[in-house]
Amino acid sequence: MAAFNLENYASVLPLNFTGENNGHSMKVTVPPFKYFVNGGGLSGNFTTAQFHLHWGSSDSKGSEHTIDGKQYAAEVNGIILFFLLAKERLIINGTYCLSSEIKLFGLII
Repeated sequence: MAAFNLENYASVLPLNFTGENNGHSMKVTVPPFKYFVNGGGLSGNFTTAQFHLHWGSSDSKGSEHTIDGKQYAAEVNGIILFFLLAKERLIINGTYCLSSEIKLFGLII
């Protein structure tokens, strides 16, 4: 698999994010069309819409997903959207957007 390219992830942009913590996960909503992901087999340039983190009460559990049946201490998931010819209408941070693909990427910690 080819490497993913992350655009603006290392930049400090003058943006506000909103976060929501329910005690076992935290969701952060990202302003659309500011952070992008491409490469890695993706079919185009995807904008990051949100990311969320999951954790548990110990280092042996907390991840939402498992690898070979093993759960890990935490997990980070990001939702990225590819905008092209619309198949459905989405509302992102109060803005109507047209999206043709939605992808989820994850990192187990």
